[in-house]
Amino acid sequence: MVPLPGRETDAAQTFGSAIASQNPIKVVAGAMAYEVDRGWTRAGRAHTCEGAFRHGERVGSPPSSREVFGCEFGLRRLLYDAYMTDIVDPAIEAYAEAHTTAPPDLLEAVASETRATLNAPGMMVGRIEGRFLELLVFGTGAVSILEIGTFSGYSALAMAAGLVPGGSIVTCEIDPVHAGIARRHIAASPYADRIEVMVGPALDTLASLPGPFDLVFIDADKSGYLAYFEAVLAKLSPRGLIVADNTLWSGRILDPTDTSADTLALRAFNDKVATDPRVVAVQTTVRDGVTMIRRAG
Repeated sequence: MVPLPGRETDAAQTFGSAIASQNPIKVVAGAMAYEVDRGWTRAGRAHTCEGAFRHGERVGSPPSSREVFGCEFGLRRLLYDAYMTDIVDPAIEAYAEAHTTAPPDLLEAVASETRATLNAPGMMVGRIEGRFLELLVFGTGAVSILEIGTFSGYSALAMAAGLVPGGSIVTCEIDPVHAGIARRHIAASPYADRIEVMVGPALDTLASLPGPFDLVFIDADKSGYLAYFEAVLAKLSPRGLIVADNTLWSGRILDPTDTSADTLALRAFNDKVATDPRVVAVQTTVRDGVTMIRRAG
């Protein structure tokens, strides 16, 4: 038995042969078992975290079958990060990233701390989606922005770079640890007076906000997407946009055997916005799937 590493960089090296061979990997967490036969195409995407493996060990076995024991949450996040490259070919994704303006030092610092210290770094928007959000804000001239799901603050800071003078962002976060990290980076940024982090259940926070909002970015618990959609639609400005992240769920929405709560919730959300006569929607393949929605008419 080989003790599993606790840091992302070491984890990528540990799984290097599996990534290179792209053989199926069997991941076991208690009663949960997953067969992973795709997604392990770049060592850089084999992110994990201390929480995923510090309680487990890897059992040596043939390359075609590797068993990993660890906490269920950590393994779910490992799989999430591994699958994040499945929608777009990794070579194309790398090309697109290389041809996207590099983030400023401030966002690089947020990204580095997120990967080094938080349990689910794959939840953070990265270089491509960060610039995508910034340009959406810039192009629409959004003045009032609402974000549901702050995480470590990367997306809020990315959007702030596209704000018009006098524009502002309210970002909702349920985890006080995440909120604390975000607030620290926001305070060190040029946008400290433009971004407000509100801690608590997003629906409770939304009830206290009058709107209207020119852009709403939803990137929180997937089971809440439909409720968030309904809550913000009424507070959307006439030419406002709702932008929802992770709506392709790394292709899992197409897997009929995947009946997990998050997958079912995202299927329901996607079906709703595609057929709701109140709105017009487009599903894109940016990163893990980004859906943009406006009012109809």
